[in-house]
Amino acid sequence: MTPAMGLWAIFETACYPVAQVLLLCLVGAVLASRRVNKFSPDARKHLNHMVFLVFTPALVFVNLGPAATIAALWQWWFLPFSVLINTILGACLGYLVVALTKPPPHLVRLTVACCAVGNMSNLPLVLIGAICSNSGAVFGPECSSQGLAYSSYGMVMGVIAMWVFAYPYLEPPHETDELLNSLCHHRFESNDDRGLSPGLQATRDVVNSSTEPFADERIRGGPKCWEWQSFLGRQRWDRIITPPVSGVICAILVGAISPLKSALFGPNARFKLLTDVIVNLAAAMTPCMMLVLGGNIAEGPRASALKAQTILGIGCVRLIVLPVLGIGVLKCADALSLLPPNDPLFRFVVLLLSAMPTTHNIGIAATMHGTRELETSALLFWSYLASTLTIPVFMMLFLYYLL
Repeated sequence: MTPAMGLWAIFETACYPVAQVLLLCLVGAVLASRRVNKFSPDARKHLNHMVFLVFTPALVFVNLGPAATIAALWQWWFLPFSVLINTILGACLGYLVVALTKPPPHLVRLTVACCAVGNMSNLPLVLIGAICSNSGAVFGPECSSQGLAYSSYGMVMGVIAMWVFAYPYLEPPHETDELLNSLCHHRFESNDDRGLSPGLQATRDVVNSSTEPFADERIRGGPKCWEWQSFLGRQRWDRIITPPVSGVICAILVGAISPLKSALFGPNARFKLLTDVIVNLAAAMTPCMMLVLGGNIAEGPRASALKAQTILGIGCVRLIVLPVLGIGVLKCADALSLLPPNDPLFRFVVLLLSAMPTTHNIGIAATMHGTRELETSALLFWSYLASTLTIPVFMMLFLYYLL
């Protein structure tokens, strides 16, 4: 292959998955437009729930399960570790963006969190699936299954970073204090909503229903305040063990138990019917997610208090600086022999995860806290719009570097 043909092949390989994503998003945007108006916000919300609860866990399970073994997971340890490094570097650069752009005080934490936590779940799965379906010869015949297994494994640290670091970090301090003080002194009354955000009202309802059996004990002096704080801390596990992470855990368990693995995967699997059903559900993840993303983008950005220079700074950190630093991290890891030998697909997934825009879960966290929703919506709009340009460019650089 001549150098010119090689460059053209790299260009085609890098642009194909993004073009596929854009066309799917275009369908969603047309359906959600005012002229057609067949894809309402409620419809997008319900479809997004299906992507989160059913389709993504199914995709993760059917791709990670056959490849997951104890030896393989041990060999892949650098994938989640690279996501952790990416999060730490993003947070440090986020404080630099704050120092340079000086956002309003109530948006400082949002700025840092948006720089720190990227989309390590759905979007990499979509891009890896698309690039392997078009050009399996680039990374070999096992590109699709192996690449999706790598992405699924890296997803775990991204979810932990989101719900262990970003979610409590974004919580308004005064609301946290108000909730804890109320728990330490009295039970919330069901009809007392004054001054509480919707997210805090929901937390109040959970606390009331869960702590009712201890009402008499509280009247007699009750448990200590730290016990209630520990109770609230335990409630975060349902945010960490999300359905996609549950799919990862189930896939690892199945992969580690040989009889169960042979019963679900392979040409002679006893429960092949069940596996085929999960495969069909998994196939719906990419088109449904892209339709929702296109419909959301069609609405356009909302007016917010987040300055244009702050949005630009966050975009530069996540879409330009972190991918460049990701190449440096990978070179150091290669020099130290921390990566699986002769596996360019593994290295490509590590680099791709470093080039992702801000996670859409930031918007979910803002909604749960009942604050900074407009700013988050505007930021995500511009981030994902800009990523349609930066991702193919960096994919070309990554492929050129690796191949």
